[in-house]
Amino acid sequence: MFLKIEDIGPEGLEVVEPVAAGVLASWLGDDDIYQVSGDGTVELRADRVGRDILVKGRITAPLKAECSRCLADIGLGADVAFTVLFSERSAFGPAQEEAEGDGGQQFYSGPVIELDEALRDELVLSLPMVPRCAEDCKGLCPSCGVNLNAGACGCVAVETPVASALRVNKRKSLS
Repeated sequence: MFLKIEDIGPEGLEVVEPVAAGVLASWLGDDDIYQVSGDGTVELRADRVGRDILVKGRITAPLKAECSRCLADIGLGADVAFTVLFSERSAFGPAQEEAEGDGGQQFYSGPVIELDEALRDELVLSLPMVPRCAEDCKGLCPSCGVNLNAGACGCVAVETPVASALRVNKRKSLS
């Protein structure tokens, strides 16, 4: 997605643009946690702030994932608000760009701002690292694999070696 600097007048510029599912998938990269389930939308407003361009907006994207606890398919509607300040590259010396460029500020040069990298970063950073169907998801029974959200499985609780070691270490630390 591109913004032409000359199109941003004194009153700003408002843009609503569809984002194809393929573009959204490229923003997510090779990560297999999230899959795109349709086209998305980017709505933004660009304003001049001196020589800088302030871009505020929202990315919406239909995504799906697998719950990390119970493995159920979950639909996620990404709805991400963003604000990015783009500074003209020629306005800074190389040393200042290097020092300030790591703080979240973006740079542009020429008559066009390329937004894909900034939009990708905003979308990816908004997604949970571990998707869950619900905060209180009970997961799967470690013995029989039944989804415990649907009810108890009837298995006899078997203590795992890790739980046993933790219990023994807890007793030792208490005595």
